[in-house]
Amino acid sequence: MVSSLSAFLGEIGRHQLLTPEQELTMGRKVQAMV
Repeated sequence: MVSSLSAFLGEIGRHQLLTPEQELTMGRKVQAMV
């Protein structure tokens, strides 16, 4: 049986991390919404 944590870690491991440029762009978009 797979624990919830193992399932979560397995799922997030399938996605690429944001590049520094993407992170800045996303942060600016979020700040503009607040």
